[in-house]
Amino acid sequence: MAEPERDVFLCHAGEDKDSIVRPLYKAFTDAGISYWYDEAEIPWGHSITQKVNEGVPGVVLPTPGALNCGYAMARGNKVPVES
Repeated sequence: MAEPERDVFLCHAGEDKDSIVRPLYKAFTDAGISYWYDEAEIPWGHSITQKVNEGVPGVVLPTPGALNCGYAMARGNKVPVES
């Protein structure tokens, strides 16, 4: 079954999760904006890379830590991101 389309991909480094990503997750939920967020999309034991590649939408929203994290940016590599 195909993954549903999302408005935004929350591309982040772990260091940004508490201060930036979880508040955005709540704000997006409250505003009715669909998003791809790892904790909501990747079941325990599944491949992070595979799930990201299945679910990345057209807009990537990188956090400051993600811009400095090669791994986090590689996870959002389907869409070009400029800093």
